[in-house]
Amino acid sequence: RVAIVVPHPALIRVLEALAREYAVPVAPESLGSFLETADGRVIDALLSAPAREYPARELRTLARLEPSLSRLADALEARGIAAGGAAYPLLMDDPQALAALERIEALAAPAHGTPAQLLEWFEALIEGVVGDLSLRDSARVTGREALRILGGDVVDGAVFTDWLRSLLGTVSVPHPDAGRGV
Repeated sequence: RVAIVVPHPALIRVLEALAREYAVPVAPESLGSFLETADGRVIDALLSAPAREYPARELRTLARLEPSLSRLADALEARGIAAGGAAYPLLMDDPQALAALERIEALAAPAHGTPAQLLEWFEALIEGVVGDLSLRDSARVTGREALRILGGDVVDGAVFTDWLRSLLGTVSVPHPDAGRGV
């Protein structure tokens, strides 16, 4: 085993790219972000996709929860449609994809609500997506922190999800491939 200590974070990506080019297995041993995990990417897509009208790349990520969304993403990309209202006529050709998108929209869109309602929504979201119990606990703490920052009796769901995304990016977790590289 060889350890490479990188003095500046910007060099990490350069070294990883070189390792891929020369087929040298490397794995970062440093901590990563919750949003860099597979579950974290799905949570991030659920929190951000509604505001951006479900771009195809987000649909591919969400296909982990609803596999028929990958067919929708393929159809959008084949027709050069990035996202949004123009996508819905395409969905009419695939009732399963339409139903899947409706389920994702229902899952991903919190309304204005009391802090307790929003926390309940977020906890149900992470229960359905995040398998690792320690990651669930970290996400729950982050949800409570976002609500503490926002304060008030009624909180805008969109503002809450923005804070969640921001704070979840700061939650450190070990890289899933730590210890498997050179």
